[in-house]
Amino acid sequence: MSADRNELMEAISRMRWTFALTYARFAPHWYVRRHDCDQRDFRLLFEAVQASEHVERFGGVLYRYLRPDDGYKYWVMTDDIRKAIIINRAKVEGST
Repeated sequence: MSADRNELMEAISRMRWTFALTYARFAPHWYVRRHDCDQRDFRLLFEAVQASEHVERFGGVLYRYLRPDDGYKYWVMTDDIRKAIIINRAKVEGST
C-alpha cells in the first residue's frame, strides 16, 4: 500500500459518515458533509474521486467513482471543488 493510499484511507476513517435515510430503500448509502470534516481530508478524497477512471451510470447520469478496495465506492455530485458539499459512499456489491 502506498503512502498516498495510506493517507487517503486515514482521511476516510476520520470522516463522520451519515446514513442517507431518505434513500435507504432504493439506494442505500452514506455521506459526509464538507463542513463536518477536516477540509484537507475532504479535498484529498474529492481529488481522489476526480482522478479515478471508473465511471458508472446511476439514474441516467454518469458519475465518476473511486473504489479503493475498502468495500465502498465513493462519488461526488460535481467536478467543481467549490460546489462540492458532500461526498457519498455505498457498499460495493459482494463486499462484506
